[in-house]
Amino acid sequence: MPTLTVVKIGGSTLSSADTTLSDLAALVTSGARFIVVHGGGKAITARLAEAGLEGRFVNGLRETSREAMPLVAEVLDSVNEGLANDLQALGVRARRFSSFLPALRAVEVPALGAVGEVTAVETGLLRDALDQGEVPLIAPIGINPASEQLLNINADTAAGEVAVATQADRMVFMTDV
Repeated sequence: MPTLTVVKIGGSTLSSADTTLSDLAALVTSGARFIVVHGGGKAITARLAEAGLEGRFVNGLRETSREAMPLVAEVLDSVNEGLANDLQALGVRARRFSSFLPALRAVEVPALGAVGEVTAVETGLLRDALDQGEVPLIAPIGINPASEQLLNINADTAAGEVAVATQADRMVFMTDV
């Protein structure tokens, strides 16, 4: 079976001159298997500022108020859709996991508001996508099964949890941080 690589793509690393997605498409076409977890930090910061909401970080994690969470989900869903469309244009089928179908289960980190800590990864859903030749494309949004509340999850942490849960062979971080 081909190796499985989890790639975390920071939103700020993708630009018109970037070849990440075309490189990924070429590798997928040659039979490689990938799961992509993406961020959206700069776009989230801009959207929150546009709405008059202050963004604050605690130990590197974005504090997310209940009021801000729908905007965070909106941005991450948009980034997820854009990446899926870009991959589709390159001949790669992506299965989207975002606020409408979270791949992550989480519990709330009380000090940070609507921020989650991953408790489980929906590996069955991810493996199904991989088995069908699709690239799972994961926005760092979790759901608390007890409250059904969406939670913002740090994308680096989410990628790590996905790599562990799927027993990935490799993990790559594409970031400017």
